[in-house]
Amino acid sequence: MLDNIRTALRNSHTLRRVFAASRWIFGPAAVIFLIIAGVRARGAFEAVSLHTQLIPLAITVLLWASLNLLGPVFTWIVLRETGARIPYGTALKIYVGRLPAKYLPGGIWQTVSRMMDLHRLGVERSQLTVLVMLENLMPLTVAMAIGGTFMLIAGEATHLAIAAMVIGVVVLACLPLVLRHRLLLHKSRFALRTYFLATLVDVAFWLVAATAFACYWYSFPTIHTDIPRLQVYGAYLLAWSAGFMSVFSPQGIGVFESVISLFLKGALPFGEVAVLAAGFRAVMLAADFITYGVLLLGRHGRRALRPGKH
Repeated sequence: MLDNIRTALRNSHTLRRVFAASRWIFGPAAVIFLIIAGVRARGAFEAVSLHTQLIPLAITVLLWASLNLLGPVFTWIVLRETGARIPYGTALKIYVGRLPAKYLPGGIWQTVSRMMDLHRLGVERSQLTVLVMLENLMPLTVAMAIGGTFMLIAGEATHLAIAAMVIGVVVLACLPLVLRHRLLLHKSRFALRTYFLATLVDVAFWLVAATAFACYWYSFPTIHTDIPRLQVYGAYLLAWSAGFMSVFSPQGIGVFESVISLFLKGALPFGEVAVLAAGFRAVMLAADFITYGVLLLGRHGRRALRPGKH
């Protein structure tokens, strides 16, 4: 028995090392692929950029920036139910203040730094365990359920859409059973009404996020002639889900672009659509750092207005 346990532990350590190594290999490989595809599609992008509409791009940035106000709502709701009284304003400052860590290699450092900040404020590890679990599983299941529904209504990838929708709904329905486990909440309860409210926040989050991507996509009017809006919404959500589940790809780089290209191929070939989808990451980056800049300006302004400051 002991030998079997030791063997299992050694195998688990080996798998973790393999996954860690694969992330460092796949990430640069995906970036290289996107760069090569972008160079090859340079002429097509020049033609597309001539017709780019700036207003939808600006709306994309504003919508994505607004998600940084909605994300802390989820944190506040979940922690309040577990007994941790963290005000929304505090959760917002932590969330926005740690945005730069979101873009560090690995893709987990914003979450790690946020949890450390919350722990310093007195949030217990059991409460943080619940928060981390829900922040990872609930967005995935909601995205799969909504994305599958949109793709099914659009009449695209029917079997895949049904599978994603069913899996999302089933896992979402089973999560409350996990929350009631004593190892997580130490005999306390997680009310179903709070779970439902947190689900609604996630639904709102993904509807705004998908709308932001649709605005980005439709800012290039020459490439979307025959692609309905629900297909764009569903493609984004399912592609994000695939990228999130790909443990070998940091932040789903390469996976997101490849999957969404399969759904949105139209006037441009696969590689060019992949690079165009990768451009959405630049818009996200701009929106996040605008939000972070507003936070820094707010902090500087409050310090300048304190008594004794000149």
